[in-house]
Amino acid sequence: MKIAISGTHCVGKTTTIEALAAALKAQGFRVEVVKESARECPFPINEAAGPGTQMWLACYQLAKEIEAAQRKPDFVLCDRALPDIFAYYLYLLESAPMKEFALKSGEYSMLEGIVSRWIFTYDRIFYVRAENIPLVADGVRSMSQEFRDFVDSRMAEFYGDRPNCKPLAGATSERVQAILQAIQGLPSRSLRVPAFERPVQA
Repeated sequence: MKIAISGTHCVGKTTTIEALAAALKAQGFRVEVVKESARECPFPINEAAGPGTQMWLACYQLAKEIEAAQRKPDFVLCDRALPDIFAYYLYLLESAPMKEFALKSGEYSMLEGIVSRWIFTYDRIFYVRAENIPLVADGVRSMSQEFRDFVDSRMAEFYGDRPNCKPLAGATSERVQAILQAIQGLPSRSLRVPAFERPVQA
């Protein structure tokens, strides 16, 4: 089963993932954690991101999720979902030169296509809104409230009423409890990669 914690920066995704992983391991489950990729990115991130940044992040995220699934754990826990990367990308398209590049190069259509298909490989995406959660400086995350609010609103719009996407709130322990309750009895479909399956030959 593949579960992602989604949301903009500074909303407690990593803390939640770590607590959830510990809770599942305590029950005897085998768990793989896919860590956030932004801190490993060789290109500028946040508002300074340019051509190629979000595509690199998306491809790296995909590779790590596939590798984690191939080890056949009971749970793959993702610190971010692929739509997160697309939401940050939409902020960059507010810049006219970046938008022109994205459309002419085909980067926008490629990234949108990957995200719109890949979202169905998650059994559940739990997304955390940034409302009333303060920004915390760590030398990597952007401290622009306007930037975070933009990304947060785009994520909420993207997830909307999708059946495999659920809002998540509260303290870490409350979040973990809500996730554990939500996934009980949920059939898993994520330890396969439908985007790359080949049709069976007659």
